[in-house]
Amino acid sequence: MKLLFLDVDGVLNSHDFFDYAGKFAQTDLGMIDGRAVDLLKVICDRTLADIVLTSTRKTPRSSFDIVANRLAEKKIGILKSTDSNGPTRGDEIKRCLNELSKQFHIDSWCIVDDDGDMLLEQMKNFVQTRMAFGLTGMVAQRII
Repeated sequence: MKLLFLDVDGVLNSHDFFDYAGKFAQTDLGMIDGRAVDLLKVICDRTLADIVLTSTRKTPRSSFDIVANRLAEKKIGILKSTDSNGPTRGDEIKRCLNELSKQFHIDSWCIVDDDGDMLLEQMKNFVQTRMAFGLTGMVAQRII
């Protein structure tokens, strides 16, 4: 099994996207850049990775559903989401990896996030985006 730990804000949207989409995009939880979703689809198709949502959009449930529905439009599923028990996102990912490794053989995993609060041991599997640009073709190639 391959896993992609996915953040939403700063990955599937960006300041560039908000500038393009206008003020409406900044207040609508459903505003996700379709170009970024297309790139995510390429990543998933090429790597066969399963998505684990690490975004704060995993709660409330309505926010999670918005993200899940938007990804489902491109036939991208979400395996699960991490807990929100911190203290850092890296800790949440570590707990999730430990849990999943009891159920599945994990061949590889990657974290894509604009935030840098990962654990030192995760840095070799971490691809950081920038909120200014989000998921780009260059970032997608690094993930693949």
